[in-house]
Amino acid sequence: MGFNSRYAALLTCLDRAFNGKPRVMALAVPTMLELRDRAEQLHHNPHPDPALAALGIFAGPTFELGRPQFDVAAQAVDADIALAGFETGEPVDLSALTPATGETFA
Repeated sequence: MGFNSRYAALLTCLDRAFNGKPRVMALAVPTMLELRDRAEQLHHNPHPDPALAALGIFAGPTFELGRPQFDVAAQAVDADIALAGFETGEPVDLSALTPATGETFA
């Protein structure tokens, strides 16, 4: 579920970036890196079906997205855009942004 919500956030960032707010692409890059880390964590978990786990099959992202994930992602991305203060011609400083969940990744 965490992967899917962050994937929705990435798609929302890309949508904003390609539809009039190109500086939002700066938010997409850390989200891509977070997705990489989350996918790697999933891959380290055995498949929830014991028969498949016995075959050495691991979990992976499901990429299941619906309107609720996009609605939540849009609110979070818009808040991050405001927090980052993207102004035309100004350098991009993402230091004010932290993961909303407070999770850390090894």
